[in-house]
Amino acid sequence: MSEMENGYSTYTDAGPSQKDIPGPVMQFETLQRNLDVRTKLHEILMQQYEVTKLAAQGEEPIFQVLQNATVPGLKSDPRRSVIVIAAIFGALFISAVIVIARDSIKAVRSDPEEMCRLRGDPR
Repeated sequence: MSEMENGYSTYTDAGPSQKDIPGPVMQFETLQRNLDVRTKLHEILMQQYEVTKLAAQGEEPIFQVLQNATVPGLKSDPRRSVIVIAAIFGALFISAVIVIARDSIKAVRSDPEEMCRLRGDPR
């Protein structure tokens, strides 16, 4: 108590050493520094936000409507029925080509003479 009244003769501005500070107090100090830094950062960012917001109020809007949209009276082409009919005929054509090709391959595989000719084996 007398040291407090008279003042510390060996005290420095750096504070006590880390060895003298217990773990929870050191953790508190670290968290307090982080809080101070983040509080200051928040203050700076809020100031910049307010400045930007005030500057943006005086500017023109980014998008400008040149002409209002109008609803068309008639549907535009192509019609749905034409697309459906074209898809049906296209699917029929492709399936017919696949069936004919599959039957031709099956016929060639079942004929030994034709297989030899395709392989290039002389008989």
